[in-house]
Amino acid sequence: MEGRDRDAPAPVNDGEVKRIRAVLDALATGRGALVLVRGPDANEVAGWLGAVTAARGVTTGHGRPAPSPSGDRPFGAWIRALQRAGAAEPDLAGADHDAERLDRAGQAVLATATGPTALVLHDMERADVHSYWLAEHLLDDLAGTPLLLVLAVDAVHAPE
Repeated sequence: MEGRDRDAPAPVNDGEVKRIRAVLDALATGRGALVLVRGPDANEVAGWLGAVTAARGVTTGHGRPAPSPSGDRPFGAWIRALQRAGAAEPDLAGADHDAERLDRAGQAVLATATGPTALVLHDMERADVHSYWLAEHLLDDLAGTPLLLVLAVDAVHAPE
C-alpha cells in the first residue's frame, strides 16, 4: 500500500489510504481498531479493506446478516465472520440474559485474535440489535488486542 493504492475503490481517497495504513501497522503491533465504513459504496470499500488485510497475512473473516433481521439469530453476522476466520462460534447455550450472551459473544470474538485478525461485517444496516451491542461492547478491548473490526453500513438503506 505504498502511496495511492490503485486497487482502492473510487470512494477511498489518499488521506483514507494513509489512515488505513496506520491502522494496519498498529494491528501488527497488537493495537486493534474499529473502522466504520458508511455510504452507498460501504460494502465495496469494506471488501477491499478485507482483501488488503488478507494480503498482509492477517487472518480475515467476512460475515453478513441474514436478508431480514427477524430471520437471523443473534450475532448472526459475527458468527459467520468468526467461522470464516477459522474460529469457533460463541457458545450461547444456557445464556438466559442479553448481557450474558453479549459477554460470551465478546469473549469468542476476542479469543479469535491470537494474532492479527480482521472481522469484516457487511450490510450492518440489516443486522440485529445484538450485533450493534457487541461492536460497542468490544470497543474498550480493541486497544490491547490485535483485532480489526470493519463494519459496513449502507447509509442509503440504513434505518434512521
